[in-house]
Amino acid sequence: MTWKILLKDGTRHGISGDIHFETVRGTKRVSPSVIDGDPDTLIHAVEQHEIVLESPHGHHHRAAVEMVSGKWRVVGL
Repeated sequence: MTWKILLKDGTRHGISGDIHFETVRGTKRVSPSVIDGDPDTLIHAVEQHEIVLESPHGHHHRAAVEMVSGKWRVVGL
């Protein structure tokens, strides 16, 4: 599925990945999920510390991007 990362400057950037969710204290949030996208965009997202992840259906989720063991992933906040 194609998701979008919304950066603080208002730009949207497409990413791909199988995004999963978990429930934490009664709140649904993004669980750590491996993603693929433009490396420059993902580096910028890491530098921002917090991004908005937009689902293919237009739903918004607070998240962060990180690199773990050489793979990019998104995690819920």
